[in-house]
Amino acid sequence: MSGAAEDGNYAGVFRRGTRGAIDITADILALCSTWNKRTKIMYKANLSHQMLKFYLWHLVELGLLEESQDMKFKTTEKGRTFLSHYRQMTKLLIGLGGRVIISPDE
Repeated sequence: MSGAAEDGNYAGVFRRGTRGAIDITADILALCSTWNKRTKIMYKANLSHQMLKFYLWHLVELGLLEESQDMKFKTTEKGRTFLSHYRQMTKLLIGLGGRVIISPDE
């Protein structure tokens, strides 16, 4: 099997159309492995300023990101744990090859 699982890029596993909150959260946490300013996060994560403010505020409140005095952001240990679980889930989903796990009727 070639592609996302082999090269470590799991983008798109949860995505069908627009990105969901989990994907955006994972993108931001991955970008913030080192201290980054809002502008860099906004452009790299492809977010509007309004969406960036919303996510940064929530991620700091949840303890997934920390904010420095000079308005830079970095992923916390809790955020790294979230990202690790996200990556494990994407590997699992890639391995399933798109099969449905639970039918909508259950």
